[in-house]
Amino acid sequence: MWSLEDCVGWSQFVYENPPGSGEGTLFIQDWLVATNSSGFSSCPPGKGWENLGIGCVQNSPFGVNLPNVDVTELGNVIETGDADSSGDSIYMSVGTTEYGMKNVQGDGITDLSQHWEGAEFNILGDGGGDQANFNSGSKITVSIEANDGVKKKPTCPADSGTTAETNNLFFVKAPANAPKLQYPSIEFTMSWKTGGEATCDTERGT
Repeated sequence: MWSLEDCVGWSQFVYENPPGSGEGTLFIQDWLVATNSSGFSSCPPGKGWENLGIGCVQNSPFGVNLPNVDVTELGNVIETGDADSSGDSIYMSVGTTEYGMKNVQGDGITDLSQHWEGAEFNILGDGGGDQANFNSGSKITVSIEANDGVKKKPTCPADSGTTAETNNLFFVKAPANAPKLQYPSIEFTMSWKTGGEATCDTERGT
């Protein structure tokens, strides 16, 4: 049995760049996560849900195929997730080239447009708890901004990550002069070197 009273909705806007493949895919992955200790014994009927015990998961009915993005191009990548009552959309630009699909799925799956409370973004393993492994000397700065009508400075609670995937990088001090973006944002830097002092709850929001 399952009940809307026993779960919370969670949506991932994903660019999957699988190794050994000539193309990647943009899609939305939705979760109904159990809030009780026993989890779910079943998932909503008439849908493409898969029961993973801790909750039910399904991918959007449509996706967008695009060429693989080389690791050297990551600095030119911007991914955008949009939730609207008319549908949820996903886009990604690589340099001057834009990919994506408007209304790739209906918004009613997790009612995201009405209940979006937080966001996170990173470059992580492909799925199933995988780890993305960067070469020695790697360093990457990630920025996330949210256009949800809230103008105040965002917060970054410690130990608040929600995904099971990881990478082999460590938090280090973010750039002192982060660019001021159009919407409230948080920027952080990760490096292959250990010993960095910066953690999520000390990163500066703008």
